[in-house]
Amino acid sequence: MPICIFLFFGKNAEMFFLQKSEFKLFVKEETFLFFWGKKLHNTKECYDMSIDTEKSAILEMTEKLCETILDQPEYKEINRKINTFAYNEQAKMLYQSLYDHQMRLHQKQQQGFPVTDEESQAFQKEYEKALENDTIKEFIEAQQQIEEIEQTVNMYVSTTIKLGRLPKPEDFQSGSCGCGGGACGCGGH
Repeated sequence: MPICIFLFFGKNAEMFFLQKSEFKLFVKEETFLFFWGKKLHNTKECYDMSIDTEKSAILEMTEKLCETILDQPEYKEINRKINTFAYNEQAKMLYQSLYDHQMRLHQKQQQGFPVTDEESQAFQKEYEKALENDTIKEFIEAQQQIEEIEQTVNMYVSTTIKLGRLPKPEDFQSGSCGCGGGACGCGGH
């Protein structure tokens, strides 16, 4: 599980995600180390910070959250849609063709070439044809639902960490990340 830290150099911030459960950070002069949103140090020294991920209460609660998600009827329906797609060779071939088409157009744009109206219309036609297949349509819906679940969980966790408290409904109103302002670029920190 990645560990998120913020390093502030004067007024500039850098965010790092570390994969190790133990790490050292060398904190330079005028550098503030923020760990999970809390200011820890303003010093030149090196500090060891360890996170025990084996029996961590956070890890245990995360596992409970995951179990809860898996036990939801909505998730079971999402899983059914994904499995139906996974065993339907025709649907997978149609979807792969659509995905490949999308990637070709994306690569073209990345190389600085515009997508023509004809190419865009051809992709749209292929997309609409793919959606005529109920298995593909349900698979795309399932992917969107999973993304919504992930975004909701991430939003709650990150807002809790940023605020240092459980978020309130108003912390999630449009344009707010829970940081206190900035319409989230995030200028509220």
